Amino acid sequence: MNELVKTLKNFIVRDIIYIIGGSSVIVSFLYLFNKTDAFGKEIHTAIYLLVAGLAYMIGYCIQETASWIRIVTTASFFEPWPILTWFYCRFLHRKWEPIFSDIAEGEYRRNNILERLDQAELIIKEEASEDNKAERDRIISLMHMGTTMGPCSLVSCILLLIKAIIDINCSLGFNITILVSVLIIGGLMIVLAWIKALQLMKNTEDLYNYYINRMRN
Repeated sequence: MNELVKTLKNFIVRDIIYIIGGSSVIVSFLYLFNKTDAFGKEIHTAIYLLVAGLAYMIGYCIQETASWIRIVTTASFFEPWPILTWFYCRFLHRKWEPIFSDIAEGEYRRNNILERLDQAELIIKEEASEDNKAERDRIISLMHMGTTMGPCSLVSCILLLIKAIIDINCSLGFNITILVSVLIIGGLMIVLAWIKALQLMKNTEDLYNYYINRMRN
């Protein structure tokens, strides 16, 4: 029962993130055409549910597309660029070390790491304490927040840029201020997403090594 509640909780949290991300794009689109006052009118509940569903699809599609073109990633393993390891070091105050360094370099290193990560997921699910699982879930939730809100913010920036160009003689300063603010926040969310992806890999390695050593002893 506890596992079911936990699964539903994580599912709902990620759904809300998709809805918020998609909603930000919808609001930016409405603002582009000066239709934001539509939210101030009396709207049937079914319409709100329809908009929430549409926002969910938009948020999810943008996240997956951004992952596909490597703006962000939800992959269990990737080789980080130097700039990402620098951000990781600055954010967590620890040097990044490649995970599972005992696996030899070569053509099959990536496949071997992915196999071990799959094994680690099973071990963590069965053996990890509730505290360790809670910490891991928090990292995953923050990563998904970054992978969704960051790319959605970039899409909103495109719409806001079009708005600024269209209204260049009217409210230009206001539009540019919103555009720059959303761009900064979106950029920070994308950086956060990459940091949390690195942190998740390291967390998986640490828990795997800890529980493997404990089972051997």
